[in-house]
Amino acid sequence: MEKPRYPFCVSLEALNLVDYDDRCNNFLTAQAPKLKLALILLQTLTDECKIMTDRNGVEFDMSRLRHFMKSLPTSLSFERDAISLLTTAKYAFFEKRLLTILKTNIFKDYVSLLKRRLNKCAIVEEVKNLLGKFLKVCHIVPRPLEISDEDIEIYEFMAELLEFCYNVNVQDSHMVISLLKIIIDWYTKDIADTRHVRQPLYKQGFLRYILKHSMKARFDLSSFCSKHPSALWDYSRSFSVLNAVAFGNVERTLTLLQHGVEIFTVGDLEESGHGIANIPQVIPPRHLFILQMMHMMRSINLLILNAVRSTDFGLYSATQDQKRSFELVWRAIPDPLIKYKEISLAILKEYCFLERHYVTNPMRYEKNWKYLLMYESCFKDMATGPKEPRTLKHLCRCTIRKSLKEAWKLPLGIFQLRLPKILQDYLNLEFD
Repeated sequence: MEKPRYPFCVSLEALNLVDYDDRCNNFLTAQAPKLKLALILLQTLTDECKIMTDRNGVEFDMSRLRHFMKSLPTSLSFERDAISLLTTAKYAFFEKRLLTILKTNIFKDYVSLLKRRLNKCAIVEEVKNLLGKFLKVCHIVPRPLEISDEDIEIYEFMAELLEFCYNVNVQDSHMVISLLKIIIDWYTKDIADTRHVRQPLYKQGFLRYILKHSMKARFDLSSFCSKHPSALWDYSRSFSVLNAVAFGNVERTLTLLQHGVEIFTVGDLEESGHGIANIPQVIPPRHLFILQMMHMMRSINLLILNAVRSTDFGLYSATQDQKRSFELVWRAIPDPLIKYKEISLAILKEYCFLERHYVTNPMRYEKNWKYLLMYESCFKDMATGPKEPRTLKHLCRCTIRKSLKEAWKLPLGIFQLRLPKILQDYLNLEFD
């Protein structure tokens, strides 16, 4: 009977033995002297993790992980006389996998420890110290490819950290924005995932708090959020002007506009376009903005009224709050009001242009016409009548605001210009 090629096996399940390290040393010294012992000893892995955590100022306790590691089903095989390439490759794979598991598990334990410490902490400097360590840890821990229930709990804690920063009034903009980026970028939601994720209910001043630090850190928040549409953090949608207008949230719309948030981001433009690669957009961005805005208003109204699309094509109307929010947008841009005839011509031009490229999309053409009719019906004063330039006073307001935005000083810079109160309010979009 042929002898097996790998008659000896060292399993991490042997960690159940008290003298595992000694047995492993003796076995490898006798059977595989060419293999570096440091690679598979638990002590080496422990030291590596400890060095990594010490370097980042993180508390480390290996005893919590021993029970976890004892159940690892990983095995490494060795030949009697020499180490084969196959064995070396297997070991390299298992070592990397084991370290990844260790890092992830340590991170989860660390989050639990941080949560307990923050619950007892109310001093701003101490909070900043703990958050600084946490941000360092987040940059070395591998991000999960699939979200487990434990990951959801960690996300919920991370989302609450921002509220904690607001409650204790952390004013370190770099720290706040770094935490914000991690929350938006760390976990992404799969469309098929129906698990409930608890979302924090932030206080009224939280939006202004985040926008203020975004401006101080010179961070384009709206564009960053638009690049992560599947973020687990639902509040990231709150930084979209389109979203605020569609929901008819007048206060949020005004706040976003006052802080110079981009009205129609690159992500919004791509979403509202024809979606065909290598073919340029024909409909101008501002026209697409109006059509996309009508589309979102209608979708939300259908959702709220629980109407069925197939049976209620007549529901192309907007609420008073939606109309008010939409009109606020035009306070912040210098463009003349877009007329019905302009958009209708652009829709027809796009359809003909796509046909010349052997692309037909009658459904998009039909929907665009319906959204255009909705625009004419709900905003008749804006959509009809002669096309006129905006007033000189309004253009001056837009020019001043543009200069302040480029200097990342909106809206605080307005109140540093030493202007009369009425002019400050006008520049801050309080009235027309």
